[in-house]
Amino acid sequence: HKAAVERMRRALAISLKHFGESARLAEMTWGLGEMLMGHEQFAAAMPYLERALEMARRTMKGDDERMADIQGSYGAALVGVGRLDEGIAQMKE
Repeated sequence: HKAAVERMRRALAISLKHFGESARLAEMTWGLGEMLMGHEQFAAAMPYLERALEMARRTMKGDDERMADIQGSYGAALVGVGRLDEGIAQMKE
């Protein structure tokens, strides 16, 4: 898990540097956050999920189903770190 997370972080950094923000990169960033949440590393997942959501809002259409997935994951991570009200609000939105 540790090696996979490090490789994914490097891949994201390289992709952002060479290609810039995109819906695909938002999805990849979300994937890293999901990977961390799968190991109950909610605090570590937060910056990736927050970044994925910000990037998705800039690069995806509002009705893109991936946007809901990313926002739901961000909400779940907020709940995971004890920020219940914020997390529930994100998931409802």
